[in-house]
Amino acid sequence: MSRTISVILSVLLSALIACDPGMAIRQQDVPKNPESRVGLTIRIATRHQLIGESWYAPKVEVRNSFGSSVVITDVELATSRKTYPNHPFRTRAFPLKLTTGRTGALKVRFELAEPVCKTFRDPAELRVHYTIEDSNEIARDAIVGGPLN
Repeated sequence: MSRTISVILSVLLSALIACDPGMAIRQQDVPKNPESRVGLTIRIATRHQLIGESWYAPKVEVRNSFGSSVVITDVELATSRKTYPNHPFRTRAFPLKLTTGRTGALKVRFELAEPVCKTFRDPAELRVHYTIEDSNEIARDAIVGGPLN
């Protein structure tokens, strides 16, 4: 009896060690030198999440390299199946004004309809909506899911 229990526990332990319950969600193409780019540069921190979680709240920074101020008005997450609105933890996170050369942290949180392993099976896109000189624009950056490093 104890030998059978030992074998079963060994098999279960091996299965738990072998499976990867987490994934890394990261920015696909990280700008090498964001200071040299003109425009709104987005930096999305890599986030490690359990594959079954149904939320995504990365640390996001944007840098204004335009010659004039920009006002960030919203952020959304577009996947191959759905576009998710931002539900920041803090109310009144937007609008956020960034003067020339400034970097600002964006408060973002997305409540997903599927677990992250399905949501980020295909590349997704983080879209930052902003206004510059009375023109509405969108800065975009790709996000991909993959194994933990």
